[in-house]
Amino acid sequence: MITVLSLGAGVQSSTLALMAAKGDITPMPDVAVFADTGYEPKAVYSYLEWLKTQLPYPIVTVSKGNLKEDHLASRLHTGDRVAALPTFIQKDNAEVVLNLRQCTAEYKIAPLTKYIRETLLQLKPRQRAPKTHVVDQWFGISYDEIQRMKVPFVEPWRRNVYPLVEKHIRRGQCLEWMAKHNYPEPPRSACLCCPFHSEEEWLKIKSGDQEEWQDVIEFDQAIRSSNGIRGKEFLHRTCKPINEVDFFTLENAGQMSLLDECEGYCGV
Repeated sequence: MITVLSLGAGVQSSTLALMAAKGDITPMPDVAVFADTGYEPKAVYSYLEWLKTQLPYPIVTVSKGNLKEDHLASRLHTGDRVAALPTFIQKDNAEVVLNLRQCTAEYKIAPLTKYIRETLLQLKPRQRAPKTHVVDQWFGISYDEIQRMKVPFVEPWRRNVYPLVEKHIRRGQCLEWMAKHNYPEPPRSACLCCPFHSEEEWLKIKSGDQEEWQDVIEFDQAIRSSNGIRGKEFLHRTCKPINEVDFFTLENAGQMSLLDECEGYCGV
């Protein structure tokens, strides 16, 4: 049996990784895999490097490419197909619809699954996986986010495991455990451009690293370039440029969050 930890370098998955390292959760993973979209906050990459010095098992980084650069190239230059983000699209008649969300599947799930199949199981492309259960894939989803638990699509060889849920550990308890062991608090793990940021998260980005905030502003502007979509894309549900949104107002209280995200791979 191979145990793989899906590592986002955020609060829950980092706590899970360190709990396993200390033997508080067993068995110890064989490997932790970080699926890099190329557009995480700097704090996530810094924390990932710190985790590498703490864990007795390896951390492997996999990637499909750079989500930001791929989107900008498509919007501004090539026009090539790119995985859709769950942006808010304002149509010509002012109707607002939520765009498809393909980013998680293509930038998180696919490279991680490819690594498990080709590197850990030594399968060739398109080769059939075993018909028996050979991989446990751990996810750092806490008990208070139990709605994000998912089961793989008809894959008898792989089982999703949620150790924090099994032990009824909530996000706040993760932070308490980290503090108890004198570990630095992990950052929030999610792409800078994720439309599922809550108002609080957007405000943290705006108030944080100004280079990252300016980057988000420019990205938000760029996705409104001609891209074959009937309407204009925005990162925020108000369909305003992100730098014009007042994140303090009650008007925006309905912004979706990562709890609405349905794959369980992001923001852990």
